[in-house]
Amino acid sequence: MAATFSSISLFRRPWLVMFLTLALILHLSMASDSTSCNGSEREALLGLKASFFPPNETIEGVEDLDSWKGLNCCDWEGVECHNTTYHVVGLNLSSLRSNANLQSENFDANLLTPLEQLQYLVLSNNKLGGELPVEEISSLKHLYWLDLSKNSFEGKIPEEIDQLLSLRHLNLSNNQLQGRLPESLGNISSLQFLSLSTNQLQGTIPLSFANLSLLKDLDLEDNQLEGTIPPIFDKLRYLEHLNLSRNDFSGNFSFSMLANHPNLTIVNLSHNNKLVILQTNDTPAFQLVELDLSYSDMSKYDLSVPGFLSNQKTLSKLLLAYSNLSGSIPPWVLGASHNWLYLHGNMFTGQLVLPPTPTDLLKLDLSNNRLSGELPKEYHSFFPHLSEINVSGNVLTGNVASYLHAFQGLDMLDLSVNKISGNLPLELSLNLLFLDLTNNQVTGNLPASITYGNRLRALWLSNNHLTGPLLSENFNLLQLESLRLDGNSFSGTIPKNLFLRIPSLKVLNIRNNNFSGSIPVELEELSNLQVLILRENRFEDGLPVMCMVKRLTILDLSRNNLRESIPPCFQNISSWVQNSGPSLESLNSTRIGTETSYREVVSFTKGNNYDYFGLTLSLMTGIDLSQNQLQGHIPTELGLLKGLIVLNISNNHLTGSIPASFDQLRRIEVLDLSNNKLEGRIPPQLVLLYSLSTFSVANNNLSGVVPNGFQFSTFSESSYHGNPGLCGFMGKPCSTTLPPSEVNEDEEEDSIWEKDNLVLYAVIAMGFIVGFWGVLAFFFLNMKWRTLCFETMDRSISSLSLRGKSRGYSSFSSSGVTSYSVLGK
Repeated sequence: MAATFSSISLFRRPWLVMFLTLALILHLSMASDSTSCNGSEREALLGLKASFFPPNETIEGVEDLDSWKGLNCCDWEGVECHNTTYHVVGLNLSSLRSNANLQSENFDANLLTPLEQLQYLVLSNNKLGGELPVEEISSLKHLYWLDLSKNSFEGKIPEEIDQLLSLRHLNLSNNQLQGRLPESLGNISSLQFLSLSTNQLQGTIPLSFANLSLLKDLDLEDNQLEGTIPPIFDKLRYLEHLNLSRNDFSGNFSFSMLANHPNLTIVNLSHNNKLVILQTNDTPAFQLVELDLSYSDMSKYDLSVPGFLSNQKTLSKLLLAYSNLSGSIPPWVLGASHNWLYLHGNMFTGQLVLPPTPTDLLKLDLSNNRLSGELPKEYHSFFPHLSEINVSGNVLTGNVASYLHAFQGLDMLDLSVNKISGNLPLELSLNLLFLDLTNNQVTGNLPASITYGNRLRALWLSNNHLTGPLLSENFNLLQLESLRLDGNSFSGTIPKNLFLRIPSLKVLNIRNNNFSGSIPVELEELSNLQVLILRENRFEDGLPVMCMVKRLTILDLSRNNLRESIPPCFQNISSWVQNSGPSLESLNSTRIGTETSYREVVSFTKGNNYDYFGLTLSLMTGIDLSQNQLQGHIPTELGLLKGLIVLNISNNHLTGSIPASFDQLRRIEVLDLSNNKLEGRIPPQLVLLYSLSTFSVANNNLSGVVPNGFQFSTFSESSYHGNPGLCGFMGKPCSTTLPPSEVNEDEEEDSIWEKDNLVLYAVIAMGFIVGFWGVLAFFFLNMKWRTLCFETMDRSISSLSLRGKSRGYSSFSSSGVTSYSVLGK
């Protein structure tokens, strides 16, 4: 009855209900605050944030942890707290500083010590440096996960690393650590994951690693470790992944060492050239998923003998490239892997063989061996899922049509550098992304069956015997990025609308053919074009105005019959004007499918012809217009191409002088102006071209003194011969009698110098007069300073007089004038 009365009373007093509601909200708010993280831990986190991102600095490209506000740090990004104690137990600050324009800085790990309950810590990819802060981190007694990878930590791994006794996961990969692996690492018996890859560690694997009995993943890739692989791995029965690649291990290795490891799935021992893989006939307890023995020594391994490898039924990737394998390829090997089988760079001989039964293989690389004969007709039926095959660099024969018909469903087909012959088929349905028939004996015209297909991104037919014209109706390649037809016998003109059918083109190489006529101005439509090589054809008329192709980096129009003048608008091409290397990431590799990449290779001049690919191609820029019929002056605007590395305009009919603006070509390495009709002097400013390694102005009409100093002191006489008026270089000193034009120029310079000297002398004299009489006028008009000056002079004279007597000098003074004379002995 009382409870009912109380409830009724409450409803009769609404102000009391409001008061109790506010009290309840306040209580819940206070309770919420009590569940926020510890205050000292919150302050520690804020101090860590300040060390990562100084509060008074604005830095682009950083994740500035905007969520790190308020009292409850358990809600902050990258912070994890315990469910009941609300202590910070996890901290993941990976890649916060990775995109920022920041230098590596030493990491103050003392900021972490208040986080006493921390269990996992991830600071990877943050440009942190200094020595490993093992001593500071060892105070975190509950820490079991530590990831400091992708930073700039240096020095040795401290012996005190075993103070981190609770660690189960330790990742120090991709740093700059040096020295030997410490024996103390073997004392952290709780370790399950250990990665020290991509450092500069040396020495051998410590025997103490045998104590890491719980280890599942060991990654020591890409260091400088050496010696034999010690017999410790038979103790590591839980091992699943083992990566010892890219080191300098030597001696013998047998998989019997790992025979009793039932969980082992991935082994990578590649790029240890002195490591000898022994034959293993045991049946191991494991079934591998990935095995990479590339660039090891398997010369003692006989694949024809069934054994360890033939018993691996779950292999997804089997990589045995460049491993000194020889003999014929056993049929079982072709069915050993379900996804990737790489056997390239060995000494396999004989014919291509078929597996015992059809396989699920996706990628097969048999390139750079000594395989011969023809392709079996039923080859493709045994590889119904094959998407990529590379058999280049062998001695394969047969008709090209049979190869193309056998692999119609492929993404990538590389048959280059063989002896395959015949005409390209007139009717063929291809689904290819990449086709390479370079360096074979293919004949005939280019049919529509090869070039009609929207998927094709790279078509390489270089160095065959192909003939006939290019017909625009045969091209409908909207995704084509690289077209290489060089080294054939194509003829005729290039159709004007051809380039409208290949709008995505980045590389066009048709050098060394018989093309004639004008270069179509429609080239300007190829806005993505970066490499254009039309060398060694019969193109004529003027240079095409390609100044709208702003991504162009390499232009080679040499050895044609081009006339008229060099257009001045090359300065509109941004990749040549930039004072840094161009971005040619898309040319480093032609992407095929999801995994495989093929490097774009470009042959270009640099004194001689060189092949550029990968990183070297991405840094290369150049213009070669040599051996044409170009006329007129060299445009001054060429000097604005600060990103240019090669400029060759030799063997033309160019006149006028060498532009003084060429001193702006600071990245230039090759500058060839030889065999023209240039006159005047070599601009002395060219000595500022510090990168210049090849220079020639031979066979012109130049005169005057050759610049001396820096790179110019290294060039031989051949760089200047054929210019009778030049002197001052090796073997031809300048005489005292100079040509009239040279004398006039020198006299003019002397006259200017004399005029400049007269002005200089006049300024010095005027300064002396003003200074001397100004001081005298000051003392004359100011009695106080005049008296003080004379008193100071008297004290100085008295002092000198006393010193003179003590050293054998006498002095006398008269009327304020003091003189000294040496006394005789």
